[in-house]
Amino acid sequence: MWGSSSYWLGYIALAVVVAGLIGWLTVRARRGSKVTSLTKYKKTRHTKQACSYCRKKASGLTFYSAGEGRVVGVCRDCKPKAERQDLLPI
Repeated sequence: MWGSSSYWLGYIALAVVVAGLIGWLTVRARRGSKVTSLTKYKKTRHTKQACSYCRKKASGLTFYSAGEGRVVGVCRDCKPKAERQDLLPI
């Protein structure tokens, strides 16, 4: 009715080969890409950063712009010191 079964097996085999080729090309393109996935980046655990004044590692730093154009990361203990120096928050 629909033709011989060897034709259907040929179509199925061709579909499997095409699907495998598309999958292989997708994996290869992702591996060679220099673009970082944002969702993958958000899932990673971030290391603590050191305070610019006391060098103590803190998980949450407040960033300020110093007069020379450099960025200063300040922990909670050193935040009043940065505010006394009139640094601009970023």
